[in-house]
Amino acid sequence: MSVKSQNTLKAKSQELMNLLQNSDIPILHLDLNQFEYYVKSPKNYSIILMFTILDSQDCKICSEIYKEYKILAKSWKKCDLYSNKIFFMIADFKKAPGIFEDMKLKSVPLLVYWPSKKKKSSMETYPIEKLGIEAERMSLWVYSKTNIQIRIVRPVNYQNLLMILGAVLLVLSIGYWQRNRLSFLLSRYVCATLALAFVYIMISGQMWNRIRSPPFMHQNHKTGQMTYIAPGGSSQFVAETYIVIALNAAITLGIIMVQEASIPRKRINKNVRKVIAVVGLLLLSIFFSQLLSIFRHKYGNYPYSFLFK
Repeated sequence: MSVKSQNTLKAKSQELMNLLQNSDIPILHLDLNQFEYYVKSPKNYSIILMFTILDSQDCKICSEIYKEYKILAKSWKKCDLYSNKIFFMIADFKKAPGIFEDMKLKSVPLLVYWPSKKKKSSMETYPIEKLGIEAERMSLWVYSKTNIQIRIVRPVNYQNLLMILGAVLLVLSIGYWQRNRLSFLLSRYVCATLALAFVYIMISGQMWNRIRSPPFMHQNHKTGQMTYIAPGGSSQFVAETYIVIALNAAITLGIIMVQEASIPRKRINKNVRKVIAVVGLLLLSIFFSQLLSIFRHKYGNYPYSFLFK
């Protein structure tokens, strides 16, 4: 490559840096001319480009993934490694339909990695249905393509912060007004409930969620069908965690009811104890069967089932 060509490429990347320098959201919204110049022509930088339709009621997933895409781009600008090696861009069908005609695209959203090569065939597509739309997942995908690690910095969620502060104040208020009656905390029922809650959290995969940041659930963009249980044993959705907690809680309740019904008590007659025992057995049977069914769904070779397959 000649010195003149190298200078041209450097000037092009510097133009992009100048365009995005004062922008809070370092994403270049392309028109057809910019697409031809910055994307398709020779370059010495990589591009993450999103094809989408913004401000559309017909594509809810487009707005959701755009929010995560903005978080990814903002995190890149805040990164210590921020440079002109990679740029984030977007092509909106409403503003630049010519780009979609040129690329012969028929569906959105589409996120692609375009390396510093001219050939269109060299671009790679982000598998939205497989990896989800979270910025953390996009960041890992970008790292696998560019070897550039982007640490995601999410904006402060003041709603969650206020909820936590409110809960803390509520607990402190109750503790203050009932400070002479806190002996209930030593009750075996309170201790057992807290212990069970801790066990449910630990065995349901909450720690895995904290580490991997999986999506809440998955929506098939073609059919709109929602999936709450992730296939395979190496992944899970957040909703799946809550489902497992609820099933384990129902199973535990069933066991407790059966156990309580087996102990004769003066205040509970025999017929009532029979009803409690039957309800407990139903809870145990139905929800344990459902738990086995989920396990069979995730591990196809698992041979056992009870009421449901």
